[in-house]
Amino acid sequence: MEHMRMVDLRSEKPVITATLRTLAFEIASARATDGHLIKVVHGGGDTACGARIKEPVRAFLRRYKRENKIRFFVPGESFSDSDTASRYLTEKFPAAREEDDAYGTLSDSYVIICL
Repeated sequence: MEHMRMVDLRSEKPVITATLRTLAFEIASARATDGHLIKVVHGGGDTACGARIKEPVRAFLRRYKRENKIRFFVPGESFSDSDTASRYLTEKFPAAREEDDAYGTLSDSYVIICL
């Protein structure tokens, strides 16, 4: 069974460039080890960390998707049975639902990446 890699990008005073370098490294590492799923916790908009890094992380992932470096990502606030991409992801990789204790909570503090 496919396991989901967990990456926590939160810190008290995040530096955006360093955070994005860490994310790029984690994506490359997962790909090198034949991983397919990464849960990236960046913090929600209501936290100091989340307010600083949430949008840059998601913009970075949108760029990676356009460049075909990732297949897609699902924001935590959409990660539920009512979202088509979430249903596809959880059918193909059951670990996405089984290993995510926040599934269905519609939290904006993380994303699930499908490589």
